[in-house]
Order: sequence, then C-alpha cells, then structure tokens
Amino acid sequence: MSIGIIGTTSQTLKISNKVQKVNKVHTYDVSHAVNLFNAQNYMCIADLMVNMDRPRTVFTASLKSVPQILAWSDPEDTVINCTLDHFDRSLFYENQCSEKSVHYLSASLTNDAFLVGGKKRVFSTHEPLFYAFAKNVQHAGDMPGSGHFAKMVLDALECVMFQSIGDAFAYANGNIPVVLSLMDKAMHMDITGPVIERSKSQLYVTRNYLDVAQTKNTTAWFMEYAFKTRTPTPVVHAAINARTSSQYAKFSETRQTYNKFYDPNVILQTVRFCYAMAYYECRQLSNGKVTAWVQNSNAACPMFEIHDPMVIMDTTVEYVRSFVMHCVHCGIPVPTVQAALSQYDFMKQERTSMNFIASLRNV
Repeated sequence: MSIGIIGTTSQTLKISNKVQKVNKVHTYDVSHAVNLFNAQNYMCIADLMVNMDRPRTVFTASLKSVPQILAWSDPEDTVINCTLDHFDRSLFYENQCSEKSVHYLSASLTNDAFLVGGKKRVFSTHEPLFYAFAKNVQHAGDMPGSGHFAKMVLDALECVMFQSIGDAFAYANGNIPVVLSLMDKAMHMDITGPVIERSKSQLYVTRNYLDVAQTKNTTAWFMEYAFKTRTPTPVVHAAINARTSSQYAKFSETRQTYNKFYDPNVILQTVRFCYAMAYYECRQLSNGKVTAWVQNSNAACPMFEIHDPMVIMDTTVEYVRSFVMHCVHCGIPVPTVQAALSQYDFMKQERTSMNFIASLRNV
C-alpha cells in the first residue's frame, strides 16, 4: 500500500507528518510543496497517481480532486475524503468510485480523533494506518458520509461549549483576571479539555476583536438536519443563532450593562450544566454514537465519559437559576444558558404551554 495526500490543511499536514515516519508519503498541493523528510512532492494529481505503487490509498482535502483521482485510479485503490463537504455529497462520490471498483471512505480528523464513514470491511483494512496519526479511531457508520456527519455533530457540540464559556465571560463583565481564575479552576474539574485550554489562551486578545462571530457550515447543517429529523436541539440552535445575530447591525443606541454580583461557583456549575445539556442533545441526534466520537476530539471532556448528563443537570440547575436571574436583572444576554435552563424545565414540567397549543389542533 502506498499513501498519497492531496491538499494542505491542518488535518492533512498532521496525517502527512505522522504517516511519513513509518511510510513514504506522496503529496500534492496546488499552492506549495510539503517539506517533510519522507515525502515526495508532485506537480499534479496525475503525476502523483502514476508514481504510486498499487494499491493506492489517497487522502484528499480538495473538494474538486475526487474526479481527478478517479481518472487515474485502478480497482482496489481507496479514496479517503477529508474535505469539509456536506455528508450527503459522499453518496455521489461513492457511486462514482464504485463504478471503477475503487473504495471510498469519508473521514474527519479532529484533534486526535479520526472519524471514518463507509463500508466496515474497507475501514478495517485501513484501521492500522489510521492509528499512525490518531489515538481514537472510530467507524462512524456504513453510510458513505458518516465521517462527515460525525464531524458535524462534534462541531455543534464544540460550538455550544465555547458559547457557554462566552456566556460566563459576559456574566463576569469580561473581567479577564476573574475569568482567567475560573479557567484555572476549570482545568481541575470534569469540564477540562481542549475547549477550556483554547478559551484560556484567547482571553487576553478579546479586546482586539469586534463583537461579531462567524458560523461554520457544519453547524448550519446540524440545524438543518435537526429540523429534518424533528430532533429538539434548542441549546445548539441558541448558540448558533447567537453567532448569526452578531453578524447583523445593532440598534443605533447601545449600552453596556454590568453584573454587580458574580459567584465563581455559580459560573462553573452553570458551565457544567450547559455542557451536559449540549451533550444530551448531541447524543439524541447521533443515537448515542457521540460518546465514542468525542474522545480525544476538540470537544473532549471528562464529564462526557464519566457522568450521566441528566445527573449533572439535576445537581447544578439551582446554580443556573441564580446565573440567569442575575443576568436578566442586569440585562446581560446569555442565550445558551437561558435556552438550556428553559429546555430542562420543559423536560421536567408535566404540563407546559404545549397543552394549550395542542388544543388548537391545526393552528
């Protein structure tokens, strides 16, 4: 088996760097060469394919490269799609590959988790290779786009986790020393992980940015899929909508209100509550598979491995009520926390506003 890498992204660079320690890597990128001691660069995809030994395994991060790869492929070659394409698109790619007896897998590398979708037999054949660059290798499903679907779920979970930290940041009036102290405490709790580490590293540069956040395509796809499957995910939607709302113009007269009271324990327990609710929603949407996917990923968190999310929410909800009460009193927007608390109460309340809506029938 020979290994090819097409396109330069953070994913493919990590794969190239790890794999070239045990196997020669054939690389191509339209803009620049990959400088690795055991990598051979080529001028075009055709040159790369011709010079690889059969059978060939080609990782691609270029959306337009699959037809070019297939043009030079032989039976039993394997194409591993590591692009950021929509998971539904993989069905089209697999059909193209099957016409030439070429194997197809969709995959996403997030931190040290490699999530792969496609036929189990093809996955098993390549699994030892995947462990060369990932600690957590998961077969996400037999559907061609399952690897990209898993990435979509993890991106949505990560979005909520960051927004929860953002709500805590707003609750603490953006006071960097206070929030930094909270991050230090969080590092020793069950919410530690890449999200906390990244949040801590960015604290001192927040003033350099406008109050406008970007939205990933994968999180938008998550909302679309949740609506399509009638899966309630209000907390994920609140986090994504907060980012979308930030991109629109604000009122001509704005103000900055401040919270006069904040308790570190209230903040940390509220973050735990939001993490648990986000994990609960993603677990519903993925039929429980997110538990395996999240390990060693960018959204990894000890809480997801050792605790039942409902137990976490039951034991922290009173802290969240205090958090929301303070923010409502001061006029501080905390969309994810409010959505999480509302959804929790909705699940716990025997009769809700839906009792009235149901009486209206078709309205």
